[in-house]
Amino acid sequence: MPKHSPEENAPVAPVTQRDIAKRLGVHQTAVSFALRNDPQVSPETARKILAAAAEMGYDVERHHAARMMQKQRYGHALLNRVVAILIMPHFITNPYLAEPFIGISEALARERFDLLTVQVAAEETELARYSPSLARGYVDGVLVGYMAERMLSLRDQLDAIPGFRGRPIVTYLDTVPTSSSATPDYALGSYQAVQHLLELGHREMVLFKPINTGHLWTLRLEGVLHALSEQGVAPERALHVLEFGWGWIDPQYRMDHLPPLQKISAPGAGLLYSLPDYLRAHPAVTAIVAWNDPSAINAWRILEQAGWQLPCEISITGFDDTYPMTDSAGRNQLTTVRVPLRRCGEEAAQLLVGQLTGEQREIEHRLLPTELIVRGSTMPRKGPKKA
Repeated sequence: MPKHSPEENAPVAPVTQRDIAKRLGVHQTAVSFALRNDPQVSPETARKILAAAAEMGYDVERHHAARMMQKQRYGHALLNRVVAILIMPHFITNPYLAEPFIGISEALARERFDLLTVQVAAEETELARYSPSLARGYVDGVLVGYMAERMLSLRDQLDAIPGFRGRPIVTYLDTVPTSSSATPDYALGSYQAVQHLLELGHREMVLFKPINTGHLWTLRLEGVLHALSEQGVAPERALHVLEFGWGWIDPQYRMDHLPPLQKISAPGAGLLYSLPDYLRAHPAVTAIVAWNDPSAINAWRILEQAGWQLPCEISITGFDDTYPMTDSAGRNQLTTVRVPLRRCGEEAAQLLVGQLTGEQREIEHRLLPTELIVRGSTMPRKGPKKA
């Protein structure tokens, strides 16, 4: 068996920035700038430094970890170029959540940031246990797409994590005053849907409202009331607000298992109805303003199964433009409000990167415009309707 000298068995010392600087005859600061892609070093010098670092076997990750520990020891922040997104499990199967995620990941990739996905159950309260990277201080900032009420709880939890405290949080699809955000203009979207129905001659309509919607309902209702006001239509006469449970916003939910609708405005507040029964009891209603596309599709299927001629007797609008309602030829028939979901994610990521790099110092709330897409689920009001 061959013998090896002590020199052969000794560990090889890692290549340092000082070694690279000595080889090229440049200052060590220039090496540090080049390895961080800092524009303070010229492109030509940066290319030479990066080529030498690769040839000499410089381990970027090893030295980054050492710098991070040194910075943390003295209470300084270090940009790790890692962003976390807090998301619900199985989000990728829901276009409303998946589309912003695509925008976020594409925007961060352009800025050379990594994206860490942290899946959080809706009822979970111990956020730190989901991600060791958050607890260890590896995450520079967080993106959150939850409702505002949930967001406030998440912010408290994040600020309680020593490794994250004080770092920026940006929201998308919803907003809170203390964080930058990129959200759809929900009021504009509801205005566009109701204005369209009013122009078609509809004067009484069912307005779907999910349980526990918080301030998003306020924004959506604001747009509805604006449209009614422009046409001089009294909301107490025109609107039939029906509250619905979770199954209505799931396009895979069985129609025979959908929970009943509850009327939440007088007269008849608190009463439970099936949708066909409610419309039979209120024949002046000729349109439904659904909360989203799945609830619009469920309403269409239920009424069609119950014998309604659609859209001749009832026009229906969706919201989001995420799920198609196809006819026998495969064409999407759902009139809906298109929400710029992917762009919301992209702009939220841009806001967060701006805060991390120092380019974005003030809190900013970006409202992104929606667009009404008219298809075959709405038509001019006709009568008489089914009794």
